Amino acid sequence: LYRTLDVLLPHKEAIEKHLKERLGELFDLDYDLLIYDITSTYFEGDALANPQAKRGYSRDKRPDCKQVCIALVVTTGGMPLGYEVFDGNRTDVTTVEEVVEAMEAKYGRAQRIWAMDRGMVNEENLAFLRERGGHYIVGTPRSHLKRYEGELTERGWSQVYEDLEVKLCPSPDGEETFILCRSASRASKEKAMHERFSTRIEDGLEKLGRRLARAKKRPSRVQVERQIGRLLQKNSRAAGKYRIEVEDDADRPGHLRLRWTCNESWSHWASLSEGAYLLRTNLVGWEPEALWKTYIQLTDVEAAFRTVKSDLVLRPIYHHVERRVHGH
Repeated sequence: LYRTLDVLLPHKEAIEKHLKERLGELFDLDYDLLIYDITSTYFEGDALANPQAKRGYSRDKRPDCKQVCIALVVTTGGMPLGYEVFDGNRTDVTTVEEVVEAMEAKYGRAQRIWAMDRGMVNEENLAFLRERGGHYIVGTPRSHLKRYEGELTERGWSQVYEDLEVKLCPSPDGEETFILCRSASRASKEKAMHERFSTRIEDGLEKLGRRLARAKKRPSRVQVERQIGRLLQKNSRAAGKYRIEVEDDADRPGHLRLRWTCNESWSHWASLSEGAYLLRTNLVGWEPEALWKTYIQLTDVEAAFRTVKSDLVLRPIYHHVERRVHGH
């Protein structure tokens, strides 16, 4: 089987085109919307003969293993159109131009709509799509949500589903529209996460504070601060809630006291933004529900990844040679 895959590999592009045409004869496929995402798959062994095998962000939770990244483009409904294999340490945002150009070379540069997760998005990539006459619906970094703090409390929301509201917020230049989304179930989940991480941080700080109070000799301030840093890093989703200071206290044998307070502005913003996220698009004249439904079809490519990794047993990779990995 593996030797056969080696023989097929030089014909990858022709096979992709053939499958696309054959599927088009059998099914009524829509190629106007292309959904793009990246996953990774890891190697067993050192993979020294494969220059693409590198350590990077592992979607399989195996940071101890080398990996390659796999970029997949699917249509509405999850029909794969093509894939590319990238180095294991390649960041998502650097792959967009290469994949878009590859798809256009195979299937033409129609005015396609690209749906991508926030990991793919930067201003250069969006400008690249606009220059080519392309459209997009993409996620945005959570930090961008702060710009729309006022809109979160104002009226004008449209009910899309039982627990989902959306609101359109045009950009100042009028070239884009931002879609503010708020989910009740997601808000409940994020609130529980914040509470869990807050409890862990407070328990850790109280434990450290008691230890400093009992210390008979002066602990290393640097070591104490490192412990606090590790605690906040492990529970980063609630780290901004606290102002923490290590103070000198001459009345104590250990000479150090831990003092911490809650940041009320962080708590207010967390409560306001729980369950909310922001999308952006350059499509014009679309209803909020249609925009959200188009973006949420990213779940189609996630389902395709699950099929590839489970049913087709893509992971782990036991091969050593680069061409055989591409064949696999």
